[in-house]
Amino acid sequence: MFEKILKIIGIILALAIIGTIILFVVIIVGFSRNTKRLDEKRDERRAKLTEEFHRDMQQYYKLNRGDYTIVSDFFERGTSYSLIRFKIRGEDQVREVKYEYGGWNFKDMGKYPTPTATPTPPPTGVPRDLKGLQVTLLDWWSDESWDVAVNGYKEAWLDQLHQVENVYDFRIQRKGLLGLSGQEYAEAVYLSIANDEPLGQIITLESRWVSPLLSTLLAEGLLLDVSKTETVDWNDDKWNAGVTELMRINGKQYGFAQVAGQAGVGVFINRKIFRELGINPDLPYDLQKEGKWSWEEFLQLCEKLTADTDNDGVTDVYAVTGAPYVLCNAALLANDTSVVTKDENGFLKANPDNPSVSEALSFVRSLLDAGYYIQSEEKYNPQRPFCDWFAAMYVDDELVDTTTIRVEAPDLEYGFVSFPYGPNAGSSRSILNEEILVVPNCTETAERLDDILFAYNWYATVPEGYEYFSGCKYPYWQLSYDWKFNEDRAWDETIRFMFHDYPQTMQTGYLLPDYINESWPNEIMNGSGIEEVLAKWTPQWEEETEAFNEAFR
Repeated sequence: MFEKILKIIGIILALAIIGTIILFVVIIVGFSRNTKRLDEKRDERRAKLTEEFHRDMQQYYKLNRGDYTIVSDFFERGTSYSLIRFKIRGEDQVREVKYEYGGWNFKDMGKYPTPTATPTPPPTGVPRDLKGLQVTLLDWWSDESWDVAVNGYKEAWLDQLHQVENVYDFRIQRKGLLGLSGQEYAEAVYLSIANDEPLGQIITLESRWVSPLLSTLLAEGLLLDVSKTETVDWNDDKWNAGVTELMRINGKQYGFAQVAGQAGVGVFINRKIFRELGINPDLPYDLQKEGKWSWEEFLQLCEKLTADTDNDGVTDVYAVTGAPYVLCNAALLANDTSVVTKDENGFLKANPDNPSVSEALSFVRSLLDAGYYIQSEEKYNPQRPFCDWFAAMYVDDELVDTTTIRVEAPDLEYGFVSFPYGPNAGSSRSILNEEILVVPNCTETAERLDDILFAYNWYATVPEGYEYFSGCKYPYWQLSYDWKFNEDRAWDETIRFMFHDYPQTMQTGYLLPDYINESWPNEIMNGSGIEEVLAKWTPQWEEETEAFNEAFR
C-alpha cells in the first residue's frame, strides 16, 4: 500500500515537473515571439522615421543624404522614444534630434544650415520712421523661444524681421500669459483695456472659448476699427478671409488673422478599421479630391462602417463620433448657413427658419437615428471612442491631431479629410475655429494705429523663396503640417485644400456672448425634435442679435 502511494506521488511529481517544463517552454516561446514582434515593429518604425528624417533634412535645410552622415540612432522597443545623431559634412560637431509629438524636433539641433531663401528687401527711398515703436503681440502660449530659428524658413523670416525693424525703427515682441485658464486670460485682457493700459498692442483672442470677451469688447467699443489703416490691404492673400468677414460690422473691421493659422474642422479616419471592414481607407481622400465628398457619400460610408463584428446583436464599431456642438456647427457651415448669420451690412440676424438650417441639423440627427453615431461618455474627452477603437471616424478640429490623438493613441494609423459638404453649399468649405487678432481701443494704440499695423504687416510677410518650396508646390504654411499626420495625403491634399482652395467660413454665433455654452446641439443629439429645439432657442437668438446690433448703429 505504502509503495503504491509513493508510486502515485512519484507520478504526480513527474507530471508536475513535465507541466512546469512545458509551461516554461511556452513562456519562453511566447516571450521570444513577442520580442520578435516588438523588434519587427521597432525596425518598421526605424525605417519609416529615418525616411522622414531624410525628407525633412532635404525639405527644410536643403541637405541631401550625401551632405550628412548618421552617426547613431536609438529607437526604443515598445515605445515611441526615438533619436538620431548625425554629422554634417565638413563639421566635427555631432548633432542630435528627437522624435517628439509626431515629428522630428530640430529645435535643439544647434546652428542651422543657411537657408536658400533671402529676406524680402524693404523698399528704396526715404524709409518710414516709426521712432522706436514697441509692438507687443499678446497671447497665452509664447515664451522666449518665439524668436529662435527652428528651421530654415523661420531663420529667413527672423532675418527679414530684424532687417525691417532696423530700417523703420520699430520692435516686435511676443508675450504669453502662461499658466492662465481661459477665464483668467479673458479677465486680464479686459481689465487692461478697460483701464487704458493694454497688455499688448495686438491681442490674440481664441474665437470659441473667449467669445464672451470678444462680444463684450465689441459691445463696449473697446476695439479699434482696423479698416482705417492706409498701409494694409485686407484683401491680400496673406489675411484670413473668414476672419475678415466675421469681424466686418456695419462697414468697419474689428479684427484680422493671418491665413496660416489653423486648417479647421475635419474628419479623422481610422485606416485599420476601414480595411478590416473591407473599405479602402483612401476612399474619403479620393472623393475629396474629385469634389464628391458630400453628405450623401458620407452617409453611405457610415452605413458600411457601423458593424456588429462578433454577431452578438450589439454594435461593436460605430461609424462616427464627435461632440454634438462641433458636429452641429460644422454641418451648418458646410451647408452655407447657421442659426445666426449676417445681413448685407454686417449686422447679425437670427436665421433658424431658413430651410438649410433644418436640412443641416437633420443630417447630423440622421447619424444618431440610424445608429451610426456614438457619443463619448466623457464630456471633455469627445475623442475617446475614436482613440479606443469604437468609432471609425471622428469629427473635430485638426489641432487635436497633436494635442490629443497622438498622445492618447500613438500607434493609431489614421488620416484626415475635410468635413463633407451639404446640398446648399454644393462644394467643400474650410470650417474655421480661428484665433482672432484685435487692436485695443486705448490712448496709445489709437494714436499709432497705422504704425502698429504697418509693423505687423511686415511681421506677417513671407520671405522671398518661401511662398513655395523650390521644386515642389508646398506653400510655406505647410511647414507646420507635413510632420503632423502619418500619411502624406492628409497634409499634401486635405490641408492644402482647406487652407488654399476652399472658401473659408466661420461661425457668426461666436460674436454672441454665450453661444459656445448653448445646449441646443446636445438637445438635438439626445433625441429632442429639431423644430422644437429651434423654436425654443429662437427668442434668445433674436434678443442677443438685436442687443449686439444696437451697439453699432
